[in-house]
Amino acid sequence: MKTTIIGMCALLLGLLGLLAGCNSCNSAKNETEDDVKNTSLETLVLDSCDRVCVDKVNELAFAMLHQIAKDHRDSSFVVSPLSLACAIAITGNGAKGATLDEIEGVVGPIDGANSFFKKYIAALPHNDKSKCDLMNYFAVNSRYSVKKEYADSISKNYGACVEALDFASPQSAEQINQWFCKQSNDSTMNVVERLNPAASYCLFDALDFHAFWGHPFEEGRARVMDFTTDSGKLLQIPIMNKTTEFPFIENMDYQTISLPYSGSLYRMLIVLPKNEKLAQFSEKMTSEKFTDILNSFTTEIELSVYLPRFKYEVNIAAEKLLKKIMPTAYDMELADFSNICDGDLAIKKIVHKTSIEVNEIETKARSTTMVGMEKENLQNSMPTIRFCTLCTTTEPVQFC
Repeated sequence: MKTTIIGMCALLLGLLGLLAGCNSCNSAKNETEDDVKNTSLETLVLDSCDRVCVDKVNELAFAMLHQIAKDHRDSSFVVSPLSLACAIAITGNGAKGATLDEIEGVVGPIDGANSFFKKYIAALPHNDKSKCDLMNYFAVNSRYSVKKEYADSISKNYGACVEALDFASPQSAEQINQWFCKQSNDSTMNVVERLNPAASYCLFDALDFHAFWGHPFEEGRARVMDFTTDSGKLLQIPIMNKTTEFPFIENMDYQTISLPYSGSLYRMLIVLPKNEKLAQFSEKMTSEKFTDILNSFTTEIELSVYLPRFKYEVNIAAEKLLKKIMPTAYDMELADFSNICDGDLAIKKIVHKTSIEVNEIETKARSTTMVGMEKENLQNSMPTIRFCTLCTTTEPVQFC
């Protein structure tokens, strides 16, 4: 029997695959018989234009991985490139000229991005085993206006709610939160605490994922075991265990396993380097290599899998990366968002917040991306998001 020890550091690439790896439109090979009988497993059929957007999302995923890994070298982190790419694509619908060119460098041609995200949202699973929502809300300060063509485009392609609100009223934030709660059928979707009256436009993108394992671990049987972090620190944490057949690949550089979810085509991909630390290994990981791994699973073998039970949440400012690849969009004098409104308009800030919880029976992951835009150089105009908090402790991961 082959035994695979899965470390926390190896979960990083797995989560990127979970939330952004849309590389295949083929039916999953690991469906259970009950899945086939009791659920309708959606497939996503992509044309060449859609594929460009998918490739761009995966390129963004690994650009984020490399940048954030440098900034968080001694700690864990979790991100959702799909949520961030969706928010950027929605913003790009309002851009022209050099601003549009930069944004299309991130998500591909806007028409292709619109087509992909429309298909993706329509294909998301909603059953008692797997549920995923990608929701968008474009809030317009009632002191300003938004062009009908822009509102119609993001409503049609992204299901976005476009509403004019009194940003000075406490009820506006409550209205936004209630909309997300209704869309997700989840009363915990509190994405914004308040809106500053000085803000002009705020886009909120929320990705909410909840799925049960196709092969659940033994509930309540997690054992406290030794765990060595990437920095060499030894921890005592609860480890779940499951022995069954899983898709598995091993070569000279890494071991990787695909953990299927029930009721959908989603899976968690976990990669464990064999001869080097994750920081070194991740620097070499690219979108192409990631895609090759996803498409390389051909057989299943019996494995004893050990996986930490944990929850984690983090707030990551996306500016360090995005200002490098789309600088014009942040420049009030150069930005052209004239498809949204007349007059000067630029991105002020993009905030990205993500959480994940993994236990014996399920995975819950949630991400919010906020794009704040201003018509003039105003200070302190960003809304406060209370989706999840920034952890500043030396042990940010909560093992439970």
